[in-house]
Amino acid sequence: MGPAGSGQCMELLHQFQLMSRQLDVPLAEEKTEGPLPVLTFLGIELDTILGTSRLPSSKLLNLRDLLVQFLDRKKATLKEVQVLLGHLNFACKVVLLGRAFSARLARLLGGVHVPHHHVRLTRGVKEDIKVWLDFLQGCNGVSMWQEDWDLREQLQA
Repeated sequence: MGPAGSGQCMELLHQFQLMSRQLDVPLAEEKTEGPLPVLTFLGIELDTILGTSRLPSSKLLNLRDLLVQFLDRKKATLKEVQVLLGHLNFACKVVLLGRAFSARLARLLGGVHVPHHHVRLTRGVKEDIKVWLDFLQGCNGVSMWQEDWDLREQLQA
């Protein structure tokens, strides 16, 4: 990291690319970004200026729409619940308290093995969905970095 506008980051990027070529390490040019203060890594936007991680707006909107659809239903298929849980688990990378509000939804999967079978969306599950909507509205899928925050640990692939 270098001072803004210094060109130091760009120079480091060029040195890395040169070294990669010399070592015959392939780099996907279409996936190379930067240097920028906001980068998307593993589907999460990392803002080095603000010290935050956040869901990209497209993922945030998609998750909100999915949650709202579930609020209006009495039942959902096993597959639909699994898809929603997948999105919520991903969002938990930045919505740190979210995992506690996914547990009831996960318990719905117990005993159901056929993807097209339906499960009842209980009042408790719908309350958890409302909490998720509040999280996404209130914090907009943003998590602040802490002093001892380890990027490698938080974004394990």
